[in-house]
Amino acid sequence: MGVGNDHAAETEAKVPSPVGKFRYGVINTVTLFCGLWLFPFGLLVIRSGFLPRILGVLLIANGFALLAVSLTALLLPASLQIVNRIAILPELGELWMMAWLLIMGAKQPEQICGEPAA
Repeated sequence: MGVGNDHAAETEAKVPSPVGKFRYGVINTVTLFCGLWLFPFGLLVIRSGFLPRILGVLLIANGFALLAVSLTALLLPASLQIVNRIAILPELGELWMMAWLLIMGAKQPEQICGEPAA
């Protein structure tokens, strides 16, 4: 009685359901767009001067890492583990940005035309 049920449970675990495949594809597609968002965000940080430029560079590297991971998951899932190991360091760009904003904050704008900064 128990042997047949164990075999069926093993088979179900090995064969992904269509709903599982759909959710996996949706999550990777969302990650793709999150990676694309980091490019303009990184450029704005680099050009603004309110935050250190290295944070912008880290955000752009993070964008490339997210794109690589999501495209690999969608197109070459067998290589995903290797790409995840390589992309883990660049994916920390957002964490550095959050840490900087929490600890240091942004620079105060300088006086313009003799008016005191608010």
